[in-house]
Amino acid sequence: MRRLPCASLVGVIACGAVACGAAGSTGPDAPTSLGEVMPEVQQNGSDILAHPKIMVISYADDGSNGSACALAASQFAASPAWGEMTAEYGVVDLTAAAPQQITGDIPATLSDSTLNAMLAANLGDGASWGTADPSTIYAFVIPSTTAYDDASGSGVPCCGTAGYPGYHYNAIVGSADVPYAVLCECPDVPGETSLQQLTSTLAHQTVDAATDPRTDANGNPTGYAYVQPDDVAWEFGTDIELADMCQYAQTQLWTDAPGMTFAIQRSWSNAAAAAGTDPCVGDGTAPYYQAIPDAPDADTIDVIIDGSQPYAVTTQLDKIAVGATGTVTMHLYASEASSGPYSVNVVDLSGEFPPLLDIIGPFGTFMPGDAVTFQVKVNHANPAVLSATAEPYAIITAPAAGSAAGPQTYAYGLIGQ
Repeated sequence: MRRLPCASLVGVIACGAVACGAAGSTGPDAPTSLGEVMPEVQQNGSDILAHPKIMVISYADDGSNGSACALAASQFAASPAWGEMTAEYGVVDLTAAAPQQITGDIPATLSDSTLNAMLAANLGDGASWGTADPSTIYAFVIPSTTAYDDASGSGVPCCGTAGYPGYHYNAIVGSADVPYAVLCECPDVPGETSLQQLTSTLAHQTVDAATDPRTDANGNPTGYAYVQPDDVAWEFGTDIELADMCQYAQTQLWTDAPGMTFAIQRSWSNAAAAAGTDPCVGDGTAPYYQAIPDAPDADTIDVIIDGSQPYAVTTQLDKIAVGATGTVTMHLYASEASSGPYSVNVVDLSGEFPPLLDIIGPFGTFMPGDAVTFQVKVNHANPAVLSATAEPYAIITAPAAGSAAGPQTYAYGLIGQ
């Protein structure tokens, strides 16, 4: 529900030295196609917004950002990009409701509970924002000058190197359970302007709120969320919903979506993943490629996502004892078998220092179908940052120097004890 900090994966990857791998051969038990090894986001329940609406709510004195978001929402609703991202999940047309502006001084501080109170005060029969509608996503634009508290108790702010650009959740207003979104105005970052971040966050949260709008009484998602258990490593690197799965892709920013003058974020397609093509909708890059760990061991681990209470899941991983060094094997897959060569890099994903994992290799370059091996020493157990019982790592695959240009792709694995 809550989008992870912008810098989480990028910062960890930047710390790893780029290394490449040595060619091998496909093992007898290795899957033969990319579609067989890509994850699928599960339908955790039947709650989706088949005909969602989005209402952008901003402060009247907050410059042009509110108007820009309202126009971006209107363009997104009319763009074929919306259907490309959501139709396979049963979500059809998007409607941009009339935007609303909050008058008065921009507050120095805001909180999630304040936004809930605003919804209660402004939704209802004859109220200024209309009747509370369970199919409308109420999207609040948080001014850059406002200190925002998401009420999670984490103390993590909007924006910043350890912050988040937005999230979505749901609130009870009268008898209606309505989804809402928070869109943070953040400074420019390399490769993405402040406005691009804002409108891509709007697209991200609109997709996720439409396909997973609410939680149940236990706080569990009721729409499309979580991958199948064998691929739970991906949740450590991306988070749990459809747009989350593409938020760290190098191609995540879609700046030329049809009919749009604003940037949006690409979102995950289960159908494209199963076909072995780029699962982040709207990217025309061909071929698509990933190095995926064989993960021959099964174990039940505790998972912690977005600061949630740990939950147990049985998944596939490589078992290596704390203090020991082991070998991990993965295979390189591509949608075009003749593409390549590719380089492969593996980095510790926990962000801990000293790192939980010392990774040695790979070395060389690879072609599709090759086996890739690297050595891992487990320095110490994960201190419950992402999991209390497993250490995650990220795999970065990219065209090798001298081959056809293309983006880096990210996959994820786990080391258990």
